[in-house]
Amino acid sequence: MKILLVLTLFLPTFSAYAEDIEALDEKCWNAHTNRSFFKVGMYCKKGARLGGMKSQHVWGQQMYGKKKYDEARSLFVLSAEQGMGKSYAALGEMHEKGYGVIKDACKAKEYYLKGVELNDITSNRLLGNNLLFGSCSEPSPKQAIQYLENAAMTDPEYQYLVGTAYSQLDDFVNGHAWMSVAKGNGFEDEKRIIDAINQLLSEEQKQESAKMQRVINRKLMEYNNTRNQSSR
Repeated sequence: MKILLVLTLFLPTFSAYAEDIEALDEKCWNAHTNRSFFKVGMYCKKGARLGGMKSQHVWGQQMYGKKKYDEARSLFVLSAEQGMGKSYAALGEMHEKGYGVIKDACKAKEYYLKGVELNDITSNRLLGNNLLFGSCSEPSPKQAIQYLENAAMTDPEYQYLVGTAYSQLDDFVNGHAWMSVAKGNGFEDEKRIIDAINQLLSEEQKQESAKMQRVINRKLMEYNNTRNQSSR
């Protein structure tokens, strides 16, 4: 009975403490999103110390930028363990580049996969690169495509890389379509690969590419509309 009474007395305090951490975490994330570096220092360091998942990630990025890799890695691990997909991406990148740890592209791939399970776009992007360019094993454009397509929803560079992956599989219709969409969204095709592929296509294939471009653009529009609505 006494134990229950003590717990009852302290529960409001614990609840308020949890709410304070959550509020601080959101302030940190908003400061990070809005690039308010003064507020990042104000909220994120404290939030990370109190165990805020987003604060740990953002403050880890601050330490990473200052090349304090041991501190950065510790913060990313804590954040990832709480379910922050971006922290898995950061850990993977540290291993892929060998920053503060032994360079290991296969270990990086393991971290990216964990981030992908949490629907993290950055993890999809980095895993797609890892597979496309064969960082861990032989290049695998076919495997890379699904992850690159996820990243391509918000990034013309990755729309272009999807096209590159399809082209490596000799699927020039899809390759041309994705590269053309990327170019239409502002990505510069410096090597004029799109024009070169265009010359390989028959008139029928060019029509197929144009149709695929409309499908891709519709998919991108739907994704971004959903994303904008969820952020309101």
